[in-house]
Amino acid sequence: MKTVIRYRNVAKLSRPDLHQMIERLAERVLAPHLSHFPTELLRLHATLDRSRQHGLYRVRLQITVRRDAGVRRGIVAIGKGNRTRLYRAGSAG
Repeated sequence: MKTVIRYRNVAKLSRPDLHQMIERLAERVLAPHLSHFPTELLRLHATLDRSRQHGLYRVRLQITVRRDAGVRRGIVAIGKGNRTRLYRAGSAG
């Protein structure tokens, strides 16, 4: 699975460690749900946003599957803390 991460308000020195952490968490949490898709067709889009007031991080994840995989919609993972929910794209709310 290819991973693309966008950073907002995150120091450049912190980015490599955060990139590794996101990849490990994605592998642990998402891999069981995505095991029936070919990994070369999956792409993880992550946005990592750091709050300036509180120093907290918000991570938004979106999985897309290339169209030639026969799947038109991706799967969206929305999580806060240790709670993560998987939705089909377009139905998350």
